[in-house]
Amino acid sequence: MTTMNTNPNEPVVCVAGLSKKRGKKQVLDDLSFEIHEGRVFGLIGPNGAGKTTMIKILLAMLAPDSGTTHIFGEPSMEMSLACRRRIGYLAEDDALENLPIAELLEFQSYFFDRWDWGWCAHLIDKLKVVRGRTLSEMSRGERRKAELLVALAHKPDLLLLDDPAIGLDATVRREILWVTLEAAKQQGKTIIFTSHILQDVERIVDDVLILDRGRARMRGTLDELHERTRRIVLPNLDERMEPEPLPGEISRKRHGRDLVVVTEQFTSDMEQELQRSVPGVTFENLNLEEIFCEVIGEAAERDQAEERA
Repeated sequence: MTTMNTNPNEPVVCVAGLSKKRGKKQVLDDLSFEIHEGRVFGLIGPNGAGKTTMIKILLAMLAPDSGTTHIFGEPSMEMSLACRRRIGYLAEDDALENLPIAELLEFQSYFFDRWDWGWCAHLIDKLKVVRGRTLSEMSRGERRKAELLVALAHKPDLLLLDDPAIGLDATVRREILWVTLEAAKQQGKTIIFTSHILQDVERIVDDVLILDRGRARMRGTLDELHERTRRIVLPNLDERMEPEPLPGEISRKRHGRDLVVVTEQFTSDMEQELQRSVPGVTFENLNLEEIFCEVIGEAAERDQAEERA
């Protein structure tokens, strides 16, 4: 039996060289990253990027073709029961027993040695979970909150949320986000969070990995991504004047006589040099959604070009 690693300096999640194919499609391609204790990790990407496959491999619901994944120091495919009890999982499409919430929690409590009914009551109140109805009798938003309650009820040290707010309105999304954030920040929980709603991701995450076609396109802390990514407008450039690519250039587009460049390696030195050499140059900050669109759009164009070559 594998011994669970409790070294606080070791990552909670470690993914190294992970690859997975389904048929001829490369779903994950040599993916590597680490997540440390207490961090909220945003795994974002378009549909089909490999996010759900990544989570299922972490939980040993799928086997990789190559590479390794570890949770709390244990290989995913060899996780002990003690390790599994430290994990909470909310699937994109959950499949819980169709019971009223009281009976569902009673059923779940038998699987965990340190069940805390006081904590469950707190979550029911915070999430405003509907009682007395089965899951199938609840609205989409009511059901999603009940599912999140079940994922959080046993106080997991690692929480995996696969698009938890999909299809929900802004009010319900906000309730889910703040309960999740409270669990992470107040109790030192580690969270992996996927979502298509990047405004939500930007509000809650510490670290970001942009995944597309199974490849890591960009990664870092949210603050690092904001600091190093800029949209730079070089004005009044004749179309015959095409400057050399900037370091870390993601994309460039023409808007009349203006050349608009996005880079992921922006520095103060770059800013000063451009100010000296290009009169009227301007620099624009990007939010996470804008960064995502630039990275994914350019990656798709590059991949299509490679396929045509």
